[in-house]
Amino acid sequence: MKFSFLPEEIKSEIDKELVEQEPLALARSNMAVNGHMGESFIVAYKNKFFFFTKAMGSLEFKKIEGLYPDISEMSVTNDTKNAVIEIQLKKQKHALKFAPIIEKSLNKVKVRWLITSLSPYLALFAALMYLASEDDDVSGEENDFILKLAKNDENVLTLAHNFYQEQSIETLYEVLSGCGEEQKFCIMANLLELAMCDGILHSQELKLIRRFAKSMNIEDDEYETIKQVMVMKNQIGILKK
Repeated sequence: MKFSFLPEEIKSEIDKELVEQEPLALARSNMAVNGHMGESFIVAYKNKFFFFTKAMGSLEFKKIEGLYPDISEMSVTNDTKNAVIEIQLKKQKHALKFAPIIEKSLNKVKVRWLITSLSPYLALFAALMYLASEDDDVSGEENDFILKLAKNDENVLTLAHNFYQEQSIETLYEVLSGCGEEQKFCIMANLLELAMCDGILHSQELKLIRRFAKSMNIEDDEYETIKQVMVMKNQIGILKK
């Protein structure tokens, strides 16, 4: 990626090991942060991002940098005139406006933030929502299962639902791929439990569960073991014989 349009003072501020990497976003704005007149740049990589901003009349660029887990909130919007990225970093909000054509690059940054910041716990509930809606009909049993598992925590449910509504399932696959082994097995067991809560294991649901298993690198024999245990767990009727 060519950085020829970046001012030399900005080039010198970017970590040397990052310069060789392809950035997710590299763009110039004719505004300073938070709507002030001036000039700014975004340089965002897979694990780290930079805002360089200079208000009109200032001599030097201010550097705002961080790792994605340091960001508590991020949004990308487009009002037809501007593509706007807004972040909350260490309790401070920063917003930058760009030309609408830059929105696609800004969304790449947002997706990367979601992938690195979404906890396995929230990823579980997003996965459950995808699974429950796979047949376009969320049953009462499925809804009750999710609510009970979340202990009716509105914050967890809202965050997971926002992810479910706004992001592709491929993004969720990438999030799940970063889970630890025990976390993957826990997620898989709960997905199977949800699929069985209405008393029927639908083939459509099983296909999606297998895709989730593949995204988490769960081997076929591991998947079958978890599945058989969950099937046996729910066959309470055999205890009454």
